[in-house]
Amino acid sequence: KSRARQQTLLQWQQWLQQFIRDSGWCQGRALESEEYQVRQRLLESITELNDLEEWLGPIPFERFRRELNDTARGLPFQPQTETAGIQILGVLEAAGVPFDALWLCECEAVNWPEALNPNPLLSRRLQRQLNMPGASPERELAYAARLLETFRTGAPAVVFSWGERDGETEHMLSSLLSSLPPVPASFYEECQYQQREHIQFTQMRNRIQSLPTDEQGPPLPQRHAVGGSGVLRAQSLCPFKAFAEFRLQLRARDDLTEGVKASDRGSLVHQVLELFWQEVKDWHQLQALLARENELDAVLNRILDQQLRLFRTTVVLEPEALYRLERERTFLLVKRWLLEADAARMPFQVVQVEKRKSLDIGGIELALSVDRVDTLQDGSQLIIDYKTGDRDAKAWQGERPEEPQLPLYAMLEPERTRGILFGVLQPASLSYKGLLDQSIPFSETAAKTIAASDDWNVQLQEWRRVLQQLAEQHAQGRAEVDPLNDMVCQYCHLSSVCRVRDAAHDAD
Repeated sequence: KSRARQQTLLQWQQWLQQFIRDSGWCQGRALESEEYQVRQRLLESITELNDLEEWLGPIPFERFRRELNDTARGLPFQPQTETAGIQILGVLEAAGVPFDALWLCECEAVNWPEALNPNPLLSRRLQRQLNMPGASPERELAYAARLLETFRTGAPAVVFSWGERDGETEHMLSSLLSSLPPVPASFYEECQYQQREHIQFTQMRNRIQSLPTDEQGPPLPQRHAVGGSGVLRAQSLCPFKAFAEFRLQLRARDDLTEGVKASDRGSLVHQVLELFWQEVKDWHQLQALLARENELDAVLNRILDQQLRLFRTTVVLEPEALYRLERERTFLLVKRWLLEADAARMPFQVVQVEKRKSLDIGGIELALSVDRVDTLQDGSQLIIDYKTGDRDAKAWQGERPEEPQLPLYAMLEPERTRGILFGVLQPASLSYKGLLDQSIPFSETAAKTIAASDDWNVQLQEWRRVLQQLAEQHAQGRAEVDPLNDMVCQYCHLSSVCRVRDAAHDAD
């Protein structure tokens, strides 16, 4: 009833204090330190409304509640606690405070002194005349020097540290500290609170610095190279990457991601197409399916139902509807591929899908798994590798090809292989991309994405030379840090053990 009428601020304060007492809040027991401080601060905020008394006059309860709420929100409050043994403070917080030991970080030249930052609303000349903060380099230099001198005498033991590098940016120690002696090595050993991780890091660092150059590892101890075509791909991208991943077994961790990873999605497409061509066999059966209404849909749905059961065991999705969306996406993508890419080709027979074979090259044996091999009407073969990301035949060229996988597969039966192709399955681009012997009829619609080789046999010989060279380098233990391009390092998981930045720094 009292809340419905209008009262002065003083009357509302008396009413609220009486309500707090009647409700028994924070009464009947001994309060902890933090509870007591909160209660006292609330009561103080209530009385601080007195300043508004003469301006507001009688007001309803809702107006009083809003004013109290705004006042409470604007009050800084931090419960007082016992002083901690280690405190992390800002520069101005720590200035002038005595410490038992002090460590000042970020003493780079860009911070001491700070860059000028004059007030944009005042005249620059006036600010310099009044020696205002950020107005002149002389003022900032003197201010920084006073602060640093305060810290130098602020504790019996003081350490100033700075970072040599921030990403690609190099830093220097502030010239105001150039006269200080470096921290002796014994400092870390004598430090009472030294962490075990730092001791281990120091030991590892000293060990690494004493090792000889690691550009050459030991030769491959056996002829069989673990990793298949990925060995030569890594050797081409960066010899250190190949040595670390396939000789030292340094693998990237499998990070958890929301939704479906690109690799899982690509595997599902591969598996559906593999089962489809195991059942359908050739171009003529594909055309027969297309001639019978809904027959192609029935085959794909049956295969997808089978594969989705396996997909659920390895890929966890929430909510359940995401599985249905992934199934629909894969169905539409594979169906479009069969209609727009495979059905538009000249007749062919699929003789191998996901066939495993071994190849001896450059003194090592590689286990290979070919996505698909097609036989044409003249008996020649095409090797096909499905990709759900964009690919280009340029990836097979040069002394260090980015994607040596398909040229490597061509070495399995070079006398019959007359072309290698990427089957690119992207919603926005469904096409074959690759390189064929110019005498091979393929498809008129694929003419823009498939290049013809003037002399296919010469091309095969060039690929064999390049692949043998890469295989020999891996077998010999070549392990220098020599990335093919910047993109190799951008997506590499070996940055914690690679010295590519050190090599670039030394070269500069």
